[in-house]
Amino acid sequence: MQKKVALNPDIDNNSNVKLCGYIRRKEAANYLGISIRTLSNLQSRRIIPFVRLGHRLTLFRIADLDRAMKRFTIKAVGEETECR
Repeated sequence: MQKKVALNPDIDNNSNVKLCGYIRRKEAANYLGISIRTLSNLQSRRIIPFVRLGHRLTLFRIADLDRAMKRFTIKAVGEETECR
């Protein structure tokens, strides 16, 4: 059995096109350390932004996931806050 080798770096071994900076639902849940069900709940409550490219394909930008989770960060007492 031969191993599949992607000739194009934008295509992985499962013939899925990789979109720069975007990840799928399962990868997003793993990235955040939450279950897919929790991710779906955050989507339905519009806490996490996402891109839906059809009925079965939902993508998440890593930068958007980081930004959304930053809103849940609780600062410790005496820790400086960021001012704009």
